Amino acid sequence: MMGLCALDLTIPYSWDPLYVYRALRDFAFGAGLPRAELTSWSYKIVMAHLRSKQTMTLQRGNTALDPSIIWANVLDKCLNNKQKDIAWMSAHMCLPTRSFMFKRHLALTEHCPHGCTDTEHVYHLFWEFSVARRVWGLVLSSVSHNRLLPRSSLTAESVLYGPSGGCRTPELQRQWRIVNTVKQVLWEVRNIKVYQKTSADLVTLRRRTQNLLQDDVMVDFAKDKRLAREKWGVDHWKELII
Repeated sequence: MMGLCALDLTIPYSWDPLYVYRALRDFAFGAGLPRAELTSWSYKIVMAHLRSKQTMTLQRGNTALDPSIIWANVLDKCLNNKQKDIAWMSAHMCLPTRSFMFKRHLALTEHCPHGCTDTEHVYHLFWEFSVARRVWGLVLSSVSHNRLLPRSSLTAESVLYGPSGGCRTPELQRQWRIVNTVKQVLWEVRNIKVYQKTSADLVTLRRRTQNLLQDDVMVDFAKDKRLAREKWGVDHWKELII
């Protein structure tokens, strides 16, 4: 807190700081802290003032979900760092797709690099594109036998923003992890096509998705075997096959 909560009354304080600290001064005056008692400078009170100033921004293309739920989903602990990055950029509509780059004069075209004539945006990459449709169909037809990812729970909105009520249960966390694993694979395949001019077949996509999921399940089994069995419905991480 930059020393806000550690006051020394033997030292005079100036409320006209350098310009780089003007935002901090405005916050202090807005909260009435210069005229407050010393007890009002406690850590809890200052943090409460800060949280009251924080606002959540609505996402473009999505006004039905609570923004706080969206941000909680994309930063959920069930995701690894790479999946959090992809989920955050997808929810913020700043994933460097052709459409995003073209609008900022960083790409020559906004068309999908896989050869179709459609614009490559987040919805297209993770939901509308034919490769994405085939991968989702493959995953659903395989993991649904263990009821890991119900078909009814998979929509374009849930793929981009997560469960509408948040990841409150182990089942929802498991589904959200599977969804983001597929998104990670689709993003990797897209980058391979862009930078190496190579297309991946469905067998490669299936194998890559399965390996990533098995890695996640193996980590869960290493932490707590009983909870992992209940969460994934398998007795060993190798039993999770797509």
